[in-house]
Amino acid sequence: MKTVITAGNLFTPLEVMESPVVVIEDGQVALVKPRRQMEVPASARHHDFPGMVIAPGFIDIHVHGNAGHDVMETNDSALTTIGRAMARHGVTSYLATTVTAPEDRLLRALEFLGKSISSKDGGKGPRPLGIHLEGPFISHARRGVHPAESLAQPSARLLDRFWQASGGTLRMMTIAPELPCVI
Repeated sequence: MKTVITAGNLFTPLEVMESPVVVIEDGQVALVKPRRQMEVPASARHHDFPGMVIAPGFIDIHVHGNAGHDVMETNDSALTTIGRAMARHGVTSYLATTVTAPEDRLLRALEFLGKSISSKDGGKGPRPLGIHLEGPFISHARRGVHPAESLAQPSARLLDRFWQASGGTLRMMTIAPELPCVI
């Protein structure tokens, strides 16, 4: 069944469209036109939001958690709660951002997040698109709240362990440029 959404305006990266008609088929946007150029299909499920704006959702590239939960918790209900809270503010997807932690805890979190990101179970609400590895490759002098005892020198061996644990879902990494890399 087709779903049609109409509103006062639609914002795109290139224009503002007045009185848009957005046709959705099989979960995909199939057509977008101003109402003056097309009628709402009679057989479609119609959601009208007069005076409202349709806009692309936000992608947040640095999310440690939300609503009292952290992405390092390694359980599905925490990610679901985080996603629901972000959806209320227009976030549609995000990078789950780890914190500097003991290596075994970080590896467990990367494995859990990697499996969650790779699963095709769908689910509703914002989902992580990948992982932002923040730490442990942070300078001691500029570590902020990152625990000194869990900081590490960048190394190909350690990065490979993180990459493998994440199932290849690392998308961003914070690394202090002044640290020497151990090969």
